[in-house]
Amino acid sequence: TSGSDSLRDLSAAAPDETPIAILQMVIEELLCEMPSTNRRIVELRFEGHRTQVIAELVRRSRRTVERVLQDFRRKLSKLHEPTAD
Repeated sequence: TSGSDSLRDLSAAAPDETPIAILQMVIEELLCEMPSTNRRIVELRFEGHRTQVIAELVRRSRRTVERVLQDFRRKLSKLHEPTAD
């Protein structure tokens, strides 16, 4: 399955799909902005793969995979921060 399929599985299991659907949309938008290898790294993580396995699958160092995942988490958390009015 792809990362997007994993996200769809989350929304199917939720009793109130609105917050999950919004999160899914935000994540998909962030993924679209990423280079393909970085997008694949995040999708593999959503599928539950460990960092070392992801590194082997995309032929990047473990540290590179960790950095990509950290950058993605930072982008998500920035979206969650309240804006100053």
